[in-house]
Formats: sequence, structure tokens, C-alpha cells
Amino acid sequence: MAREASKARVAPDFFAAHLVSKLRGWSDCDLEYRGRLTHPMRYDPGTDCNEPVAWDEAFAGIGAALRGFQPDPVEFYPSGRASNEAAFLYQTLVGL
Repeated sequence: MAREASKARVAPDFFAAHLVSKLRGWSDCDLEYRGRLTHPMRYDPGTDCNEPVAWDEAFAGIGAALRGFQPDPVEFYPSGRASNEAAFLYQTLVGL
């Protein structure tokens, strides 16, 4: 929970300087200690980087992916550390 309350932030310039193929070698702890994302990001296989996208574009892409799933074989588990409020919002989103 302490990491979720961290004031540390990871801006797009961090991802511009770090290829995803290199970040895969970092430990979960090393990545988590960098901080929370300041922008929605999307992986670009052509550059091997996570690149910032607008919020509207990010939500549209997520919605399109979710609508493409067949409901029976899909399971969602956000985090055992999520607050009740976050879990409720997640349940509401998935139940749509």
C-alpha cells in the first residue's frame, strides 16, 4: 500500500530513454520504485518503447479490446491490495 501512495512519478521521458526489452530485465521492485505513471502509455513494437497516448485514445483502445472478448473465458483480478473503492469501480467497469 505504501508504494501506491508514493509521490514518485514516471513521466514519458523515462520510457523514451528505456527500451522495453531492457526494462524486462529489471526486477518488479526496481520498476515499482520508479513511481506511478503520469500518462497512459502504449507499447510500440517498431521502436520497442512505451509511448504516451491521449486519455481518450487510451480508453477507446481498452474499450475496443474488452468488447472483443467472449465473456465466459475472461477473468479479471486487479490486485489483492486494491481498496474497496477501487475494487468497486473495477467490478463496475468489468460488469458493463
